[in-house]
Amino acid sequence: MLLLSLAFVFAIPSTAAAQSPDHLHLDVRNVGCERVEVSGFELPKDARLTLRYADADSGRVLHTATVRTEADGRLVSSARVSLAGVKNLQVGVVRPGQAKPSVFGETMVTQRCHLPFTGPSADQLLLATGLAGALLGVALVVATTPRGRHVRR
Repeated sequence: MLLLSLAFVFAIPSTAAAQSPDHLHLDVRNVGCERVEVSGFELPKDARLTLRYADADSGRVLHTATVRTEADGRLVSSARVSLAGVKNLQVGVVRPGQAKPSVFGETMVTQRCHLPFTGPSADQLLLATGLAGALLGVALVVATTPRGRHVRR
């Protein structure tokens, strides 16, 4: 009896592992701060789909791309997406004629992606303002210092 129950317990994982996945699946992997790879299976065969890349925390759409699945329902795609300031990336598959994604995949952005250059550093502006204030102060002291116009008694 014990041997029969052990055989049953060990037989369940092996049959489950041998079966192919029976559900839509999407894997998302960020390759760097500007490239994201998406792979999926059990998607509609030979279908044109839209991938919507979004910041999972704010919902802001970062990029959209139209892709075509293969004859067996597999999808492999790579896109250039700026991940500056993004902590969690979500990719959704949108079928034609639908507004909402039907499949999602998420990943955490593990690298620190720097924000794009938006102008000169504030350090230079603060240094220039401080220097100008100091020079103005020196000029004010020099201008108001008496220069012998008063007679000594």
